[in-house]
Amino acid sequence: MGEADFKRSLAVKVDGSVHLAAVFQNEPLDFMLFFSSMMSYSKAPGQSNYAAGCTFKDAFAHYLSHAMPYSVKTINWGYWGDVGIVTDTRYRERMARQGIGSITPEEGIPALTGLLNSPLRQLVVIKQLRPGAVPLLKDDEALTVQNNEAPIDIQRILNSATMFDTSIKDAKNPAGGVQTPELDGLLKALLCAELQHMGAIENHNVLAKRYQRWLKTSLTMTADEIDQSCSHEANNSKRKRLWEQWNEKKNDALNNPDLKAQITLLDACLQALPDILSGQALATDIIFPDSSMDLVAGIY
Repeated sequence: MGEADFKRSLAVKVDGSVHLAAVFQNEPLDFMLFFSSMMSYSKAPGQSNYAAGCTFKDAFAHYLSHAMPYSVKTINWGYWGDVGIVTDTRYRERMARQGIGSITPEEGIPALTGLLNSPLRQLVVIKQLRPGAVPLLKDDEALTVQNNEAPIDIQRILNSATMFDTSIKDAKNPAGGVQTPELDGLLKALLCAELQHMGAIENHNVLAKRYQRWLKTSLTMTADEIDQSCSHEANNSKRKRLWEQWNEKKNDALNNPDLKAQITLLDACLQALPDILSGQALATDIIFPDSSMDLVAGIY
């Protein structure tokens, strides 16, 4: 698969999801529902574009479930052989040989209704014809299997889902995260000082073109920190003081094993921010130095 084909298919999922949220962001919805696929959890040959799009959709819906005042849910469908582009008999027979059956409307609609009426945020629905046909789970995860005659039993799933957690009280700032009002204010001030030091507040064109939308949003978020009357010398003094405060906070946080990975990644990105924004360095090269996962492994 070429890069153009990959991006074209991925953009359909990404743009569609983001635009859907943007259109309805101020509407008093009862709920928002995303249709995704079990491809988020599998490695089917030739499906990397579709799998990447579904994975984005799952992650974006998870973000929205914390950000929006209404319920946001995702259902990851298995194989539907009666609708869509894979309805031919040969494809259905090939899936059957792999142990995957076709979900029918009579089976799918009750599952969808059950999800909407339950506290679950996400549900994967697969029709497995034989045990072990869907190698998607780790040893410490559970698979709830329904027999062919029974409808989807959401309560049974809830009872067996040991990983299901309803204890998050502050979804925008879950326990263990690095975001606090004090740190938030410091980072906003430091961001403004760096942008002023680069001259980006007065002249947006000093930033690489691909970061112009990011700059516009960042300036909106940090408008209360911007002082355009501040001289270059005064801003340099302020910038130095803010970096000293950050390094003090950073050193304290690095002693906390729950924060160390996040603070280390954040510091690397802050240090490289001018080079990233000016186009001298790629953000991915900072986050994944020498193509390694070292800076993000501790977070995941």
